[in-house]
Amino acid sequence: MFQVCATFFHNTLNISWKMVAAAKQYFTDGGFRREPRPETRGGWNRIDEAVRESVRQHINSFSPVPSHWCRKRSEKLYLPSDLNISRMYKLYLEDCESKGLVGDDIASKDLYRKVSQKHYHNIEFL
Repeated sequence: MFQVCATFFHNTLNISWKMVAAAKQYFTDGGFRREPRPETRGGWNRIDEAVRESVRQHINSFSPVPSHWCRKRSEKLYLPSDLNISRMYKLYLEDCESKGLVGDDIASKDLYRKVSQKHYHNIEFL
């Protein structure tokens, strides 16, 4: 273990004194004084996987097709020109309403957009 001047440490790394004091709680000369808190996954804003899956199923229901002019060179799939993310989300809401889904069972427009960008980055609109 190395001894370091606290002022030098603070000024060089631009770390607040509060951060240094918090770090001291976890260390002793022999190593950790106590175990750090376990990392938690998810929280108040965690989205249920079933909601994400419903978005994926809805996007797949549009049956994207490969381009007819560059199939050999491209992996991109295309949706009809009358569709866009906003229109698809409105259709998603109508679909959820017909299935009787409410509240947390329905994806927000932002989540719908994120899922479409993450899982369907190769889909474009004509």
